Amino acid sequence: MRIVRVYAWMMARLNVYIPDEVKVLAEKWRGQINLSQVCVESLRRELEALEFHRRLGSVLSPLKQRNPVEARLMRSYGLTEAYVIEDASAEMDTREALGEFGAKYLNHYIADDSRLAVAGGRQVWCAVKNLTARQSGVSITATGIGQSDPRILHAHPNTIATILWLLYSPKATAQIITEGSQIIWPVDPEISKHPRYFLFGSCARFSPDGSLAQIAGPQSTNELLKRRVFGDYFYNFFDRKGNILPVPKSDRQMIFPASTLQSLSKRPDARLVLIAGGREKKEVIQLVLKNRMCNVLITDSKTGEWLNGR
Repeated sequence: MRIVRVYAWMMARLNVYIPDEVKVLAEKWRGQINLSQVCVESLRRELEALEFHRRLGSVLSPLKQRNPVEARLMRSYGLTEAYVIEDASAEMDTREALGEFGAKYLNHYIADDSRLAVAGGRQVWCAVKNLTARQSGVSITATGIGQSDPRILHAHPNTIATILWLLYSPKATAQIITEGSQIIWPVDPEISKHPRYFLFGSCARFSPDGSLAQIAGPQSTNELLKRRVFGDYFYNFFDRKGNILPVPKSDRQMIFPASTLQSLSKRPDARLVLIAGGREKKEVIQLVLKNRMCNVLITDSKTGEWLNGR
């Protein structure tokens, strides 16, 4: 092991211990990178994440400031957290505005011991593309159907999980959907002192011409249409009354059952995030909330007011 002395402006001296193989790489790139800046930036990100976990109950956190609409949503639907984003500007649509806030949410929460499961879709993609790259020992799991979507490849859960792994590597691990794969997502019976388990996904109406139907295939799509499918959240389907429908079987799928989502939503150390908004999704959002399949909602102001019955 070697000792590298790092100096930063207006900062006390630090002794940073690095292994020999890292020292070889550091010497190789000497003069092309600022070692002090790299160390300070990495420390800042990791320490900020830890600090955020320690002060979740503090009103000083920008994510914890509540307005009346958010407070009412939490009371009405038993949510742990609710965030209502103001209407998007002319330069940014609702999906992009929600994506930016969703990235801010994950940036604050994700730490070395986090487990993150992601669904696919353009709304989730809008959040992931705004995330800050940093090393984090997070475990990432893609959830969904099929291995790819040729029409919107960037929005498939396998692609999103791969991008997340690249953002958080080399400490992160990732599991993607393959033939015969099963979700490996152990949950400790003991409740963690800070949020550790995260499921991040959107919802949508089901359409026989939509991307999800294309991935599921004609047989599964016909099966769902016969049962009068209305929408889905994390690849759990329901009708207009909110009744949960059986998930069509596929060789390539990794899906959390609705009962698992409902159980995890009750844990104080789990955050099941529904990020969705807009006129086309408001009824689907309401059914997800009534089924207690999530405990965090990120939506726009018009949808928030509608959900509150105003």
